Order: sequence, then C-alpha cells, then structure tokens
Amino acid sequence: MILQRLKTPQPGSAIKEHPEYTYDEYAKLLNVGRATVARHIKKLNGTVIQRIGSDKDGYWKFIE
Repeated sequence: MILQRLKTPQPGSAIKEHPEYTYDEYAKLLNVGRATVARHIKKLNGTVIQRIGSDKDGYWKFIE
C-alpha cells in the first residue's frame, strides 16, 4: 500500500492574484479552513510577504 501525502494548497498564488482578500476569502477560494490560511500566511509574513495598511482595508505585498 502506497501512502500519499495530501498537500494543502499554498496561499502564495492566491495572494498574488488577490492581495486585498481577507483570511476568510482565501479560505473559501482555496477550500481550506481559515486557521490553515492564517498558519501559512504567518509563516510567510515578514519574510516573503508583508501587510500594507490595516487588517480591514490593507493588502498583501511580496517583498522583493
């Protein structure tokens, strides 16, 4: 029996396409839970992406 590892969709491509989305919108788009999205973004925040503006009216930007 071969065990396959299930991979959760990464929010990186979704952030590039929709930087203004909220965690809930990313969760719905990726068909995963809000906590999963928050966990992945927390890993990326400050190293790959950063939040510009407020939580409500801001957007995500990739760090170059």
